[in-house]
Amino acid sequence: MKQVILQEGRAEVVDVPAPLAPSGGVLVRVDYSVISTGTELANLHGTAESPLAKARRKPALALQAAQAALHDGVGITLERIRNRLSQPVATGYSCAGVITEVGARIDDLRVGQVVACAGADCAWHAEYVAVPRLLVCPVPEGVTARAGASAAVGAIALQGVRQAQIEIGSTVVVVGLGLIGLLTVQVARAAGASVIGVDPVAERRAQAAQLGARTTAAPDDAGLVIRDLTRGLGADRVIITAATKHNAPLQQAMEWTRKRGVVVVVGDVGLELTRSPFYEKEVELRIACSYGPGRYDPAYERGGQDYPAPYVRWTENRNMESYLELLRSGAVNWEALAPTERPVEEAGEAFQILDEGGSARPLAIMLRFPTAAIAEPPRRSVSTAPRPIKRGTVGLGVIGAGAFARAVHLPNLKRLEEHFAVIGIANRTGVQAKAAAREIGATFYTTDYRELLQRSDIDAVLIATRHDQHAALAAEALRAGKAVFLEKPVAVNQFQLDELLGQVETSGLPFLVGFNRRFSTAQRLLAERIAQRANSGAVISYRVNADPGGPADWSHGTEGGGRAVGEACHMVDFLYSLAGNGPVVDLQVLSLAAAGERPDANFSAQLRFADGTLATLIYTTRGHKSLPKERIEILLGGEALVVDDFRKATVYSGTGVRLFPETTKVNKGLREEWDVFHRACVSGDPFPIPLATLRAVTETTFRIREAALR
Repeated sequence: MKQVILQEGRAEVVDVPAPLAPSGGVLVRVDYSVISTGTELANLHGTAESPLAKARRKPALALQAAQAALHDGVGITLERIRNRLSQPVATGYSCAGVITEVGARIDDLRVGQVVACAGADCAWHAEYVAVPRLLVCPVPEGVTARAGASAAVGAIALQGVRQAQIEIGSTVVVVGLGLIGLLTVQVARAAGASVIGVDPVAERRAQAAQLGARTTAAPDDAGLVIRDLTRGLGADRVIITAATKHNAPLQQAMEWTRKRGVVVVVGDVGLELTRSPFYEKEVELRIACSYGPGRYDPAYERGGQDYPAPYVRWTENRNMESYLELLRSGAVNWEALAPTERPVEEAGEAFQILDEGGSARPLAIMLRFPTAAIAEPPRRSVSTAPRPIKRGTVGLGVIGAGAFARAVHLPNLKRLEEHFAVIGIANRTGVQAKAAAREIGATFYTTDYRELLQRSDIDAVLIATRHDQHAALAAEALRAGKAVFLEKPVAVNQFQLDELLGQVETSGLPFLVGFNRRFSTAQRLLAERIAQRANSGAVISYRVNADPGGPADWSHGTEGGGRAVGEACHMVDFLYSLAGNGPVVDLQVLSLAAAGERPDANFSAQLRFADGTLATLIYTTRGHKSLPKERIEILLGGEALVVDDFRKATVYSGTGVRLFPETTKVNKGLREEWDVFHRACVSGDPFPIPLATLRAVTETTFRIREAALR
């Protein structure tokens, strides 16, 4: 299918595989999409910036990169930055088309239905888009797909009007008469307001008057116009839809607003205020967040957890519905705002028109996609001529080409090309599948992992998807006769664990979980010293200064299994490896309930192993990013061993202190685990980590999670 991407300061149309219908969503064949001048041009310019320019413009990003280097290492951080800068950016967030496939758990939409779609991570400029249910809205009769494609853009304007709480007869000033501003003029008028449009461009002011503004003014003249029209009272509401880093629009809005009025910020403007007249007038400042409640909430947008209408009347989905009804009734005229149209093949030219047109450029450009009669059926894979593989080289498929796989695993696999040949890449989005395939030299890429599993030239697969998909995908790969390298965790619940390990035993195929720390030089050092003092008993303290992440970080929620299962499994496995792979005879857990975090984000777990080892795992997000992520201390009676972030090992013994080992660099085992997997595939033990240990480690993380959540 054709899709528009942004790369190196230009827009291109590329051919990529079409996505699958998502569970809890639908697959839509797009008829029209909207290129807006604000967000998308900013993204376009961002792809042309050098790392230095970005660091100057956003110094917080440079600090974030430095802190990431402390946590994850310089190599991984640089690889992530390189990938982010070089990878193509899918663009678009407002489109409409016809449903061609309905995913699981969807019973209120049907194939053939015309729908509007929203979302910067799904409603792209592409022939087919896979969209979650709450970002899809049926287009009512009487509204064309062309007009319905503006639903996301219109919902932004509508949310600004809702935040203003306009009453019939109110005087409302709309500052900035671009695309969102002119939509806001029409929506505010439909709400019963008398609208004053403010913009420095005369043509925009004229268009606002045609679309229902009572009067318009340039910014320098607006104060006098507002005073005259309101008889000195001032505007009841001011809605700012302008885009500028300056603070002038906000300061002017405070001056134009009546005492105890409301100012709503929709556009990206400077937010620094002086005390006067904000203070004297008791003006209320409000922010309108994109399409409305639900935006940026992964539980709503991806998980389909709607907010109950009696308590949250206007969500982003219900705002889309309401906007489409305004189109149907004629209260909003979209065609007047976007008469310019281009076929998708000319998307590069369309972006150039918007970027270079100055004040004369269109407010938006509609992209037109092939009609049903000529649209190709969705193609889910692309394959080029296979390359020969040397004897002893394992043909590898990768399922899930996310940030970690591309920053860590693919670079390591490049260095191990004597052992592995990456044949195919499967990823949810075709753009990322294609980009990853190009990086590693794969000859096949797809959005349907099942096509990858069917290939006879693939001997093994790396599974690096979201955690809740691990167990099912690994079991399916084993049934297809493929060896499996499974990123952690093994599973996120007991049912998944039992099903997967049963399949592992039945297949007898090589199976490794990416618990890389057990294959590190640090582990060998520590295990050898513990073994030398087997009768004295070891006391271990393992502290993890975890990244708190944010509300949109999927790995810390239900998809990730929570912190104890999703990440602390690494540390639990490492402790098992030091104690001879268990078992644990006693487990005590204490947790801290911090505001806004899961209880298993901050816990202390004390484990007593059968060999007498006593270990304490402290996992917390309450630290600071400048503090290295991991520190391990082992006390052996007269000797102490310390490993700092898997970069430095220190031995305190006798009368001296020294670094150890002297000749071998301490590492995290990220490359070594691939050496182990290769041996398992060609000649070694198919289970480098005993299955009993994998079960015990995973069940221990379940117990920690359950104890923390009580």
